[in-house]
Amino acid sequence: MKRKIIAVICLIVTVIMTLTIAACEEKGTERDNSSIKITVLGDSIAEGILGPTPIIERDSYTYISVVGQINGFTYRNRAVSGHKTGQMLEYISSEKDETAYAAITTITESDVIVVSILGNDLLQVGFSKYIMAAMETPADFTEVDELLSVSYGNIEKIVARLKELNPKAELIFQTVYNPMYPGSTTMGTKDKQALQEKYPEVKEEDFYNIAGLLINRLNGVLYDYLKYHPGDFTILDVNGKFDALYRADTARLDRLIYEDCIHPSNEGHAVIACLLQEKLEDLGIADHDYAIANYKELRKEQLERLYSDTSVDIKAVKKAIDNASTYDKINEAYFDATNGIIPNY
Repeated sequence: MKRKIIAVICLIVTVIMTLTIAACEEKGTERDNSSIKITVLGDSIAEGILGPTPIIERDSYTYISVVGQINGFTYRNRAVSGHKTGQMLEYISSEKDETAYAAITTITESDVIVVSILGNDLLQVGFSKYIMAAMETPADFTEVDELLSVSYGNIEKIVARLKELNPKAELIFQTVYNPMYPGSTTMGTKDKQALQEKYPEVKEEDFYNIAGLLINRLNGVLYDYLKYHPGDFTILDVNGKFDALYRADTARLDRLIYEDCIHPSNEGHAVIACLLQEKLEDLGIADHDYAIANYKELRKEQLERLYSDTSVDIKAVKKAIDNASTYDKINEAYFDATNGIIPNY
């Protein structure tokens, strides 16, 4: 009889412990993922100095920080503003660490390496000129293709170097999004006027599609590489995500891009973070239920900290976040409610 009682007690304790552990994991509070190390390399899109507003909120908004936090990963940002592919190649080609950032050591220790590069190869060198050439009949891509052939060579060397430093890391290269939303100053006013004088039928909203011709060519560097080196890295299609949001609501792209008309805004970083999160889940590196629970808590904490005593209905937004079934729905709930509202810093 005593054995039966003890067996029943043990069974009850086991069930209680199992339910407790499950409840904790659902809330995302009792899991140690710090052994998984994720690093971002590349340019200012990844570095997040420009975009997250204000800068003191950088660790709450920058996409690598968000992904690191909601998964409990160890995360490092080793991107450098202004870097083109050639400069990044030089940056990672050192034989040892040369700065306090310890970039080489960080790369060798990483389980996941995310790379944001290519954008400055095109946007820093006469973007308006290339747009005007693309409008010619037939379109003239001679100069931009010559430029991108150099970028392709640099990407080949960057991938080879990263694999030399860390052959086991999961490499993820992200595409460059189209920044030419209606009203964007990415193309100068004088250049727009000159183009419209030559092609009177061109309207402000047409510049997005024109710029898209160049952005697609730019991102083609990554896709072309994979044709010849399949499996060397995974593509995170940020351009495809931003474009889909723009096609669904043309005003949305303005919200995703910072006021400098280039870098991601707080909301833009959130979209990239969630896209990266979904990719990591697809790759089996991250757990969906654990991360989405943490993401909800992160956004609700921000609501309380940044938007109390404002016109934001904290209670209603929290409820919408709790009821959200996807990362996109969480972002919509948070950023729709806070759009245009000055936070408390």
